[in-house]
Amino acid sequence: GKIIMESRSAPSIGVPQKRKREGSADHQTDDEDTPAPNCCDTTLLEVEARSNSGRHMTELMTRLFGKHDVGVAIRPSPSDPNNYGVYATRPLAAGELIGGSQGGIAASAVLDPVDIIGTHPLAKRAIEIANVSPSFAFWLALASMAKSADVYTKEKQCTGTDTDTGMSHVRRYKEYLASLPRESPEPCSWSEDERRLLKGTLVGKQVDNQLRLLRAEYDRVVSVFCQCEDTSDISTQLDIPFDIDGRGKYPSLLWARGMHLSRSFPRSLVDAARLELKEGGTASQDPVLRVQLGGFRAPRIEYTGPKDESPSPAAACGNTDIVVPDPNEIAGTLGIMTPFWGMLDHEAGHPIVWEAGDGYIRFRCVDAIEEGQEIKNNYGPKGNQELLFTYGFAIEGNPMDSVDGIMIGCRIPPADATDEEDRILVHKGRLELLREHDIQHKIENGALLIGPFSLHGAPPSPSTHSTDGDRKGREYEGSNNSTAVLCPELLFALSVIGMETLEEGPGLSLDEIEMLKGELGRRIDALDTDESYVEMSKQYAVRSSFCSAYKRGQRSLLQKALAELGAMVEGEA
Repeated sequence: GKIIMESRSAPSIGVPQKRKREGSADHQTDDEDTPAPNCCDTTLLEVEARSNSGRHMTELMTRLFGKHDVGVAIRPSPSDPNNYGVYATRPLAAGELIGGSQGGIAASAVLDPVDIIGTHPLAKRAIEIANVSPSFAFWLALASMAKSADVYTKEKQCTGTDTDTGMSHVRRYKEYLASLPRESPEPCSWSEDERRLLKGTLVGKQVDNQLRLLRAEYDRVVSVFCQCEDTSDISTQLDIPFDIDGRGKYPSLLWARGMHLSRSFPRSLVDAARLELKEGGTASQDPVLRVQLGGFRAPRIEYTGPKDESPSPAAACGNTDIVVPDPNEIAGTLGIMTPFWGMLDHEAGHPIVWEAGDGYIRFRCVDAIEEGQEIKNNYGPKGNQELLFTYGFAIEGNPMDSVDGIMIGCRIPPADATDEEDRILVHKGRLELLREHDIQHKIENGALLIGPFSLHGAPPSPSTHSTDGDRKGREYEGSNNSTAVLCPELLFALSVIGMETLEEGPGLSLDEIEMLKGELGRRIDALDTDESYVEMSKQYAVRSSFCSAYKRGQRSLLQKALAELGAMVEGEA
């Protein structure tokens, strides 16, 4: 009666901060011969290539830093002119603020979902009449604001005038909104062929589930608006990001969601930026909040604001910003979108410092940066499962990889099985052991399900990077320096299932080991999907490489776990 099952719920995925850009047509250099777009064409955020991204980024830099030489620039990658990054235009010393003394991003320039939800007519109305979640309301407003920014940009190109009349909710953000690519990187926005690359993976199942929930919620909201509003002028009044009959504009919601999740920073940064420095302090030496990232460990936090508002390490690097869904909930976050800093690509283990206070959010390099070198960020110690689901990219050989969602179980005897009294007592004993060791479990469809569990590799230890410039290695927090992939909790749960009598207690037999080996083998088989049917355009090729890196990481951990189980069997023999 022993069974092993895959988790039906998504593992905990924190929304980290920002995304890895990939080569795509939406990032191209200015072309002086490109004709101006039709000013009458105000179709909302249809996925299209735009040749003026360079112009928008220049306008954004001017908006943020004025005409100052801040020592950094947004440039195409030397290896791929369609991929933009942030590069040093002069040498930066270790410990120097990125962007120099002018390098801080004002809190007023941050796109804060809480502020938008409280002021934007569409967001307020969606909550009022459709009872949408705060995250969903922000995505509707963000799509609407981006539409207004597009209209502004096209009118400016056609008329040569710079006016933002009627853009009260966009005025502060129009350059930032216009600079955003018109294609989201995360998998919910991928084409159907591209999503097939995720077949057989937990990420693929999560994406399919999210798309089902998003489509259903979108259709519900449209229906509610149709019933409650005067359809003759609602588009004018609220600038809604969809046709009133719900046709044609659903991709704009996915775009807004993807932009937000993949470029989201923790709220603690803007909260700290809005606080004053302690008396006698300076923004450079005494920020309200300092988050030091580096290596493969939890961030180090220094906070000088009100004690009751002090963020935890997880909150300070964004791991608690996302609302992790069960199978019936939409993943969401109220993390902030921060101009310019969102352009920095992720590098695993890279040392960097985030600072906030006195009205600004600042980034500080730890190591010296040479002229022409790309400036990187660190989204925190995240595995490819999280990176691919949230940002749409994966890292080859990611030391923070994990295989998530493993559940094990066994059948339970019927409540009226008086002739099986011993089995009932053993079942009760199993429940007591699981509660005693604080191991998640539930009873469902006549089975005791235990988990979910994860397989983890051992991250590099000690770290090769520090976050305070002293170059001293530090141990990974929580690491026991073990190279084992199978966690002790999973092995203990297996032994609980293997318990045959209360007197003997938990016991791990060959049956339990073979059961787990079979499930891990099936997971490996599911990763071996045929990808030859996917058209290998440049964009497909990039996304295919990310999916392949993710699958290789999953396969490697599963094979290591099988090897450990094999060694256990040999040891018993």
